[in-house]
Amino acid sequence: MSLLEEIKIIFTMFKTSSSSGIRDIKALKDNCYDGIAFKDSKCYGVGIRFEGDLVVNESFANVSYRTEELQFAGNKYLLLTASNYQYKNEFATICAQFLDPGKNGEDRQKIIQDPFEWWKNWSNLLGNIFSHSRVYDVLGEMIAFEYLYNSNKDVKWTAEDKNSHDLETKNHSYEVKSTVLKYANEIEISSQNQLAILENKTLDLMYIKFEKSQEGITIDEMADKLVQMGCDKIELEKHLSCLGYPVGTLERMNDRYKVIDKTMYPVDEDFPKIINDNFIGGALPDNISKIKYTVQLNGLKCRKW
Repeated sequence: MSLLEEIKIIFTMFKTSSSSGIRDIKALKDNCYDGIAFKDSKCYGVGIRFEGDLVVNESFANVSYRTEELQFAGNKYLLLTASNYQYKNEFATICAQFLDPGKNGEDRQKIIQDPFEWWKNWSNLLGNIFSHSRVYDVLGEMIAFEYLYNSNKDVKWTAEDKNSHDLETKNHSYEVKSTVLKYANEIEISSQNQLAILENKTLDLMYIKFEKSQEGITIDEMADKLVQMGCDKIELEKHLSCLGYPVGTLERMNDRYKVIDKTMYPVDEDFPKIINDNFIGGALPDNISKIKYTVQLNGLKCRKW
């Protein structure tokens, strides 16, 4: 029986079983290589033993690629898992390629030495459209948070709460926008609520321009910096996970951006915006649920920060 056929049979058995389980892949064991198929209450998939401290934690669609200690197996594994059985046979094909050691074990060694390279190649091939925020957008919010935290330890980063604004203090709200377009000076507003001013608060727009550079900073490094300043690490990691960058995400560790400009705009009566109050009755017209628009920032009052 081939490696692929064995995986398909095991996945079919997993689908019809309500219990968790783990099975050695016989086609690999016969050739002196390790490999398991497993199922728990959340997912099913395959894995290979993985030693060392490196953390891997990538995902897209319903597929996950991560390192994890499997208590019922007694070892740390590099896992490739899915949560949906609808495409179990297609997923089995990817799993077979993942587990296949290759000639003289060359493919297995490549995955062990650089697990991120395998993931990058396959996710690109499968058309990975990331739903999480861009690295520089997350860095922008973190840098804005750092700036405000230096003068007000009560500032809240609201990424996890998905509030209308990115940062909040008792008397102020802050919306953060980032770009890598050096000569552009405009922002995209995603809804009629994004520039709405909350009662008894003022609203400022913090605009940051980045460029990708080896002299820049990563999300990982910025997270360490915030924790050293006194930020709660658990809360910080919740926000980063919510934005698509849990610990072990390759882009979080590797992608570097340098700030080239930071500008703050007061969102007051002179700032161009479309909000509910612009419409009769303080609400959008019937059958319109959301408005997206672009604001040109040239000529608006601002200050550097």
